[in-house]
Amino acid sequence: MIGDSTMASYPNPPADRPDLTGWGQVFHEFFGPEVTILNRALSGRSSKSFLAEGAWKKALTDKPDYVFIQFGHNDQPGKGDRATDPNGDFRDNLRRYIRETREARATPILVTP
Repeated sequence: MIGDSTMASYPNPPADRPDLTGWGQVFHEFFGPEVTILNRALSGRSSKSFLAEGAWKKALTDKPDYVFIQFGHNDQPGKGDRATDPNGDFRDNLRRYIRETREARATPILVTP
């Protein structure tokens, strides 16, 4: 699983938000013990910054069977260096994630606008 804060896990949430939970944190509850869920989502990341920080490369080393891809919240204008153009690099980044997921012999699943 790769994405932003809405997907991320929060094992140590801040005291003022003890219930802070991304949906990826509880996703494993829908599967049996034979399924391993690796949540690599990071709060505050965009499709661009996740690549730039090397988080995508690290996620691929897990050799996943499926990759759930969720970006968009932090790609919008006004997000500084994280922002992307929806008809330009955002689309290109998603295509890259899809292509590289397939090259890794995994199945991409888009959960994104």
